[in-house]
Amino acid sequence: MKARYQYLIILIMAVCFTACKKTNTHGRLIPEDAAFVVQVDGKSLLSKLSWNEIKDNQLFQAMYSDSNLQATVKKLLSDPEKAGIDIHNDLLFFSKKDSTGGYIAIEGSVKDAALLKTFNTEINNNGSANESDGVNYISHAPLCAGWNNEKFVYVIDARGLKGMDELSRRMMNDSIDVYKHMPRDISATCKAVFTLKESNSLAQDEKFTKLMKQPGDVRLWINSEALSGSAVGMAAMVNLDKLYKGNITTFAASFDNGKITMNGHSYAGEDLTKLYKKYGGGKVNEDMLKRIPGKEMIAVAALNFKPEGIKEFLKMLGLDGLANVGLTKALGFGMDDFIKANKGDIAFGISDLQLKTDTSTKNTDPDNDLPVHSRMKPDFNFIFSASIGDKDAFNKLINAGKKLGGEFVNDKNLPMAYNSNGNY
Repeated sequence: MKARYQYLIILIMAVCFTACKKTNTHGRLIPEDAAFVVQVDGKSLLSKLSWNEIKDNQLFQAMYSDSNLQATVKKLLSDPEKAGIDIHNDLLFFSKKDSTGGYIAIEGSVKDAALLKTFNTEINNNGSANESDGVNYISHAPLCAGWNNEKFVYVIDARGLKGMDELSRRMMNDSIDVYKHMPRDISATCKAVFTLKESNSLAQDEKFTKLMKQPGDVRLWINSEALSGSAVGMAAMVNLDKLYKGNITTFAASFDNGKITMNGHSYAGEDLTKLYKKYGGGKVNEDMLKRIPGKEMIAVAALNFKPEGIKEFLKMLGLDGLANVGLTKALGFGMDDFIKANKGDIAFGISDLQLKTDTSTKNTDPDNDLPVHSRMKPDFNFIFSASIGDKDAFNKLINAGKKLGGEFVNDKNLPMAYNSNGNY
């Protein structure tokens, strides 16, 4: 009897451990510093939309009918399973920056290894083939395909991912070529993905695990720090790296009967998190929201914060002195005036969207001056509202706005109006 209780306790502990584990299988072959990841739940999507229905889409048809499209790619688009790919399982895309620029990878499950081998040989134009630890590789730059009986990985060289970093460096010193693209060993990169240690992958990332557990047909992971790369030029001088260090954004999207439902999360780094906790404010001002006019609101956003946080935010970036001097000289008020003027409630919205005839351009035939057609353009109302803290300080902001706007505020082509009741 005692032994049975021991087995029962072990079973309960195993179930609890499995339910509470913070790891996942989706990120096993994705580096922990991947810039972005897109996961497509094939089983969920295809239960709502068959591949034949996808093929009937106009965009798909336009792509498929492109005369420059390779026959092997057409074969894949016509029926991915004939290429040995299991489309009823997860498909993952990710990108990563590295010392030679960057690469993009596509991962998925194998349905038929023999068919996949034939497809990979065709798409790589009989490239260099080898086998290592049960994984087959065929590479022909800029593409390498790797697969075993369960998983496949395609790695594509994408040097342009590092382009913005190089551009920033050259803007600082265009006489020195401080960054050069080195040739990539695409086969070695593909092998590195297949042999990635779990501790260096997203499989052990709690935030990524949380994303994979959220309901959705498509999930998106964005690592702003990895995407931005090392800070260069002005960004390094003013500590802008603190904006994206540790910054992760995730989305899970579901598609149901013409409706898209998204669930998003944003994670900030240590410095920004401290600011949020200290100056994040409380509930949004419902009274101010009720005063927003408009028959049909398209979008409304509101936030509440402690105005003192603006100053601390600029201090974190090393911009507080520059901002204060610039405001004082250009607009006649300082940062302290700006903080005193605001009570910490902001709301803005867009309403009354409609299409109107564009009268700003002449839509006529240049030969006989006859009307050709009437161009339409979207027209909508935009409103911005803020709660007032100190009235005298707020009047300084209003006067500065009049001075800065000048004739722009009274432009008939851009009608604007403002009002104040002493509170908003």
